[in-house]
Amino acid sequence: SRLTVNDSRKTETYSRDYQLTNTFSFLNALRKDSHSPRQLTVTMATDETTPSLQSTQEVDKVLLRRDITYQESQQVYKQWADNGTYDKMIDDNPKEYNGLIMFAEGMAGLFSDVSEKRVLDLGAGTGLSGIKLRSVGYVNIDALEPLESFVETCKKKGIYRSIIQSPIGGEKPLDVPNDTYDAVCTTGTFGPGHIPCSAIPEIVRILKPGGCFLNCMRAEYLLDVPEYKDRLVPLLEELEGQGLIMKEEWTVYPNHFTGKDGIRMVYRKLQR
Repeated sequence: SRLTVNDSRKTETYSRDYQLTNTFSFLNALRKDSHSPRQLTVTMATDETTPSLQSTQEVDKVLLRRDITYQESQQVYKQWADNGTYDKMIDDNPKEYNGLIMFAEGMAGLFSDVSEKRVLDLGAGTGLSGIKLRSVGYVNIDALEPLESFVETCKKKGIYRSIIQSPIGGEKPLDVPNDTYDAVCTTGTFGPGHIPCSAIPEIVRILKPGGCFLNCMRAEYLLDVPEYKDRLVPLLEELEGQGLIMKEEWTVYPNHFTGKDGIRMVYRKLQR
């Protein structure tokens, strides 16, 4: 496995902290960095009016506040879908959202022949991630998306072979057989009020042996989102200890969303 930093501006600063040999050391370095001048902050929404969601800063404030529930986040996404700004704000602003770019780069390097691989795009949104998958050669792509408005948008774009309208995690498993996908991939879906830790065993279940889980998310969420703090990484390490998965990559990169660092993590399901 490897831990890398993909940011030339931060090589000198992070060389001691992030070029590490294990996840535990990485998290300790991340905690240390969180007390630097780039200190982590928690922004609470105080405006009771319906958000206009016309800027990434407003999205960050309203949608990504640390106390938001899953039900609230889905309502915000519905408002965002209804006002028609989602695609333009996310896809046309690489300076605001680098997560899609790192997602596509990571997926491009997973397999020697991506056209043969069956992929599940987890939390597909309006299909921007599916477009990225097609751009690097994937054609056999399914989507999982809980929000009906986004599902309808995905259908119109014609990117996916099938779309599963469902959340993931919790007590109810997906209606997907074991060992179905060569890759389950996602960007921006592990955050406050989004995908829970209970989704991880379900992701492993539906992956084929040798298949990969790729996730791009904000680095700070491992430390300050209650659902993930002291839970997500220990769960992944527990599954590693059981011989179910193996960590292949943790890459830190700049500007996942609104200037905050991201992590691209890749885990491979092992043969049993």
